[in-house]
Amino acid sequence: MPMELKRVVRRAVMRWKGKQNSPAPILPDKFKTVSKKQCRSFHPCPRFCNFAQRIPMTDMRTILCIFCALCTTALTAHAQSSPTAQTMERLGFVDIRSVDSTIQVSLMYARADNFTGQVLYDDLREAYLHPKAAQALAKAQHILKTTHPELSLKVFDAARPMHIQQKMWNTVAGTPKNIYVSNPKNGGGLHNYGMAVDVTLCDAKGDTLPMGTHIDYLGRQAHIDTEADMVRRGQLTRQEQKNRQLLRSVMREAGFKALRTEWWHFNFITRAQAKAHYKPIP
Repeated sequence: MPMELKRVVRRAVMRWKGKQNSPAPILPDKFKTVSKKQCRSFHPCPRFCNFAQRIPMTDMRTILCIFCALCTTALTAHAQSSPTAQTMERLGFVDIRSVDSTIQVSLMYARADNFTGQVLYDDLREAYLHPKAAQALAKAQHILKTTHPELSLKVFDAARPMHIQQKMWNTVAGTPKNIYVSNPKNGGGLHNYGMAVDVTLCDAKGDTLPMGTHIDYLGRQAHIDTEADMVRRGQLTRQEQKNRQLLRSVMREAGFKALRTEWWHFNFITRAQAKAHYKPIP
């Protein structure tokens, strides 16, 4: 609920309880008390609207109208969600921007410029995670904003259905690149449990900071255990190394663990923990 509406509701409840010295709520124009006809445009149930309209023109009636409008807005937003997004929500995963709206999202598998060369997410544009991982990612964003307010986390992939994992595996199966993709036959990876995230840093405009390679680059330059050597060889600049180190620092402080072969990939739990306590996304 927007902050201005929170203040309205809080003041209205205080006055309803008899605290008449509380300031009267100042309701934004778009939420002012409405007629019965207008009320039904928000909430189609006649019984609810008749009940609301019998309440005197007081603060509690205002609260009901606000509640009615907000519920309708939420239902409309859900109805507009894609089938994949609705499946994610039904399984208990959360849109990370509902936890922290300042986190940037640009799903790389919703575009063709990824290692498979094809669009894998036909209808998914939101990044979902298990609630525990989503809260940890919001913590990482807070840590980053505290020390670098001009920067933000930018998510390129999060929870991933297993049938998408299969398409990725089919691309690398039988090639030296297969070490970078989890085999679905072995239970997949932590993305398939909503417990891993592919993330980088970006500036206020949303432009990503240089990291030496693009996200989902399948090669040694994406590894994090040879960065110092790559700097000495000129394969990685010192600034790119610092950017990677900053990303790892905030993610680790929030509870994530970095993956040795992919600077952008962070796990919130181990694969053994995931298999023991959670189910993969089909």
